[in-house]
Amino acid sequence: MSDREKPSVISAKIELAGRVYPIKAAEDELEQIRSIAREVDEKVQDFKRAYPSKDTQDCLAMTLLTYAVDKSTLGEDGVERIHDKLTKAHDLLDGLVRS
Repeated sequence: MSDREKPSVISAKIELAGRVYPIKAAEDELEQIRSIAREVDEKVQDFKRAYPSKDTQDCLAMTLLTYAVDKSTLGEDGVERIHDKLTKAHDLLDGLVRS
C-alpha cells in the first residue's frame, strides 16, 4: 500500500469508565471506535449500579469477562462480530497504552 492509499490517522479523545483517553485512529474507524467505547462504558456503568461496592477496575474486568463469555457461547456469526469488537477494543486500549 503506498503512502497515498494509507488512511488518514487523526488524534481524538474518548471517555471510558469516567476517564478521558487520547487515541489515534484512522479517520474512517473513529466513529466505530467511539461506538464501541460507549457500549463498553454503558456495560461498566451497569455493573457499577448492580455492584456498588465494586471499584471501576472490577467493573471493567467483569465487562471483559462478559464479552468473552458471549463470544464463547454465540454461533459463528456472533463469534465473528464479538471478535471484531474485541479486536477494536484491544487496538483502542493498545493505542491508549502507547500514547
